[in-house]
Amino acid sequence: MTRRCSPLVSSVCVALLLCAGLVRLSSAKGEARRFRVPKQKIIELAEHFLFQKVELEGKDVEVQSWYGVRDVFLPTKDGLEVVAEFPDDFAFDKRASFSLCFRSGPETLLRLEVRPVVRLYESVVVARRSLAKGDVLDSADIGLVRSDMNDPALRNVLQNPQEAVGKRLRVDIPSGASIGKHALEDVVAVNVGDEVDLLVKGAGYYIRAKGTAKQKGAIGDEVEVMNSTSKKVVKGRVVGLKQVRVSAP
Repeated sequence: MTRRCSPLVSSVCVALLLCAGLVRLSSAKGEARRFRVPKQKIIELAEHFLFQKVELEGKDVEVQSWYGVRDVFLPTKDGLEVVAEFPDDFAFDKRASFSLCFRSGPETLLRLEVRPVVRLYESVVVARRSLAKGDVLDSADIGLVRSDMNDPALRNVLQNPQEAVGKRLRVDIPSGASIGKHALEDVVAVNVGDEVDLLVKGAGYYIRAKGTAKQKGAIGDEVEVMNSTSKKVVKGRVVGLKQVRVSAP
């Protein structure tokens, strides 16, 4: 279990609990030294710790509701504090859960498991215009839109635009629709024996030369090419149709 707590957080939580204790002391004779922490105060504590984690991990999250939250009764003890325990496999999804631990020194008075129902938002790749089956995508065709990742329709959607650039569409995509991995296929931009443009990149310059492809490849693949002038075989990356970029030695 991974604990997320600091002295400052503990003192804030103690103050919240003491305020809650002033709301209503238990009236039963045998419970005179116990106090009630209302459900709403528990939600405030849980949200405090959850959004600390949200900020730490740079997520974009909205909480819809809470499960496991209830009024709790605690004995009045010195040094009362609350810490949050997050499991190692905690994720911001519908199965997210963590524990609020109410402690006095080394003694755990109560461990309450809470589960937030969250919406996790991330950027996904969408079509900027209507795209047709067979189109080869470039950066002008696609954009990023903030989307609710709990939507089952976004399960296999692309989130990195570079994964779409240079790929061919298997299906039509309407404007504004997300683009899934299944909708794309590689485009063979270089075949064995093709004459290709060698783009030799150096410190602040490009040199264009001719070469012959020794391997086939899609955009982004690394292939071997024989320089037509030097007859040397070099490795480069396919950057376009019959174009291979090579770093200067």
